[in-house]
Amino acid sequence: AKLHVLSCDHRLCANCAAEHIVKRRKPVKQSDYVCPVEGCGQQLQQADVKALLSEQEYETYLDSDLKELDSANFRRCPTGCGWGMLLEDALGTSAKKPARNGEVGIDNKPLSMEAIRHRDHYRFRCRRCPNTEFCAMCNTSPYHLGFTCEGYRAHKAKRKCRFCGSEVAGDSQLILKEDSKGNKKALHKVLHARCVDYIPKGASIQALLDLVQRTDELGSLCKQEECVKRAAEACTRVMECGHLCLGTRGESVCLGCLQCGVAEGQGADEFCNICWVAELREAPCVKLKCKHIFHKHCVEKQVKSKWVGARVTFGFLECPLCKQHMEAEAIQDITEEG
Repeated sequence: AKLHVLSCDHRLCANCAAEHIVKRRKPVKQSDYVCPVEGCGQQLQQADVKALLSEQEYETYLDSDLKELDSANFRRCPTGCGWGMLLEDALGTSAKKPARNGEVGIDNKPLSMEAIRHRDHYRFRCRRCPNTEFCAMCNTSPYHLGFTCEGYRAHKAKRKCRFCGSEVAGDSQLILKEDSKGNKKALHKVLHARCVDYIPKGASIQALLDLVQRTDELGSLCKQEECVKRAAEACTRVMECGHLCLGTRGESVCLGCLQCGVAEGQGADEFCNICWVAELREAPCVKLKCKHIFHKHCVEKQVKSKWVGARVTFGFLECPLCKQHMEAEAIQDITEEG
């Protein structure tokens, strides 16, 4: 049998020691994990516990003391993995001035000093699931970079641009004012501003109001030049599920709902596999004949760039994922030129 020497110098059979510690003593707190030799009772070191117990039993050991913590400063990972921590330093107690590092928040704006201080105190990454970053104050995941908890709640309540995520001005012509819901002319004006080209002829005020509400996401557009340009190229149709089509305007068939994740298994929050810097939702997309979906402007850029270097190749006309020839209604002219 495999022997193990404990920190108290007792030499024991590893299997027997593990069975005695877990099954007979049934420990609750970490202080209950002690040497099984009669008359010793010395608390086991973490290295001993890890060497003797199974991975699952060791996780139980790590969690044992956390379960008894009852403190306003104790925080757990929002995924429910069991990892937790105790906040020891309250916001504002440190005399050290936080450094500005050029980081921008989720609103694409530079961080304020208040936001930097909040980030330094309350942004944490779980040690068990390292992809989980969260706020230790409000438990929001991912962390609301650029905002305090109160500021983030106010930010969420505001309308955001569907392309860049920045706040949309309340005076936008794309947004219907509350006192204009019964005004047929105002309803038509909003729909035309949104470039909705399927307004029923002779529609009643209620039908127009329903269409304005159904196309409400089209009103989420800021005044940045790049976003306005993308809106001019984007499809304005609304899918049966209620989500906006994220395809290109003028195509005879929509590419399927990316927000429901039913468009050939690709979702709106996935990165474009050409640029790798923006999600599919951030620009009008095209679905190639091979069923793969990319940003339209990324496909156009790839085709226009053609080959790189002295050797003439035609890989720029191939889908980056499956290497089939790129074909789509929205890019037919440019691929034929290429």
